[in-house]
Amino acid sequence: MIKIKNLDKSFGELHVLKNVSLEVQKGEIFGLIGKSGEGKSTLLRCINLLEKRDGGTITLNGQAADFKRAREVREYRKGVGMIFQHFSLLERQNVYKNIAAPMECWGYSKQEIDEKVRELVKIVGIEDKLYEKPRNLSGGQRQRVAIARALSMDPQVLLSDEATSALDPQTTQSILQLLRDINERLGITILLVTHEMEVIRSICHRVAIMEHGEVADCGKVSEIFLNQPGSLKRLLGETAEVLPEEGVNIRMVFKETEENRSLIPDITCATSVRFSVIYSRLEKFRDEVICTTMLNVQEEDLEKVTAYLDTLNIRWEVALHE
Repeated sequence: MIKIKNLDKSFGELHVLKNVSLEVQKGEIFGLIGKSGEGKSTLLRCINLLEKRDGGTITLNGQAADFKRAREVREYRKGVGMIFQHFSLLERQNVYKNIAAPMECWGYSKQEIDEKVRELVKIVGIEDKLYEKPRNLSGGQRQRVAIARALSMDPQVLLSDEATSALDPQTTQSILQLLRDINERLGITILLVTHEMEVIRSICHRVAIMEHGEVADCGKVSEIFLNQPGSLKRLLGETAEVLPEEGVNIRMVFKETEENRSLIPDITCATSVRFSVIYSRLEKFRDEVICTTMLNVQEEDLEKVTAYLDTLNIRWEVALHE
């Protein structure tokens, strides 16, 4: 669907994107995450041609985004919907006119516009706000208007630039569920930029972590969190843990499955080792669950326990004291 190869972008002496290569599959929700200033939003703006790239290629659905005429650029952008962080609504126009604006620019008939607007407000759940001005809407409602407007031209791809960062947690969840519903119901590919880990966990199929204008790691969301690459650890930051000073602390990270739900008693039975469970937590990543468990064992029992974990392909590491 979207293929980006060796993309470069600079602003003067500031090299923002460095040899970025990504491929987003049709129908998936793909997340771009990283600290501020890593080039995430610039990458989106290159995809929708709001920024001119310095090198590399962008292909959308097999068509290279290399155009000489303004009309060709407009046709290309017609297939790329955009949702902005601060909504970017026309404050003097009501909800109906905001959603209708792109279609009016393209010369759609009044009947076509009316049918489409009424269809979209049902999809995003704001049928009762059709003639309200943006100033009378909550943040979540304003974002729903912006999403409806982005869908008005029946895009192949929806780009989202920090669409939930200005919203409270409960509203964020409702918007994320709406994006997931749109993805599943309409089959639209979604590429979203965020600095919120919860957004990635909740709805993304795959994620790319950006560092210093480059793609540091890319893969299925659950696998990235399971493998704990250095880029993820640096993004999350080190969290001080209060751990026992006696013995050895072993951190295990694994997918929750039927086979490993009895992992703790299985370790005891297989190794005859006594140990303590310091903590165990479950985190949901879209439709998969990852378990992180900390064990404390005696030093002389470390090899027995870790050798058994290796036979099960359970990822583990020794957690050092602060």
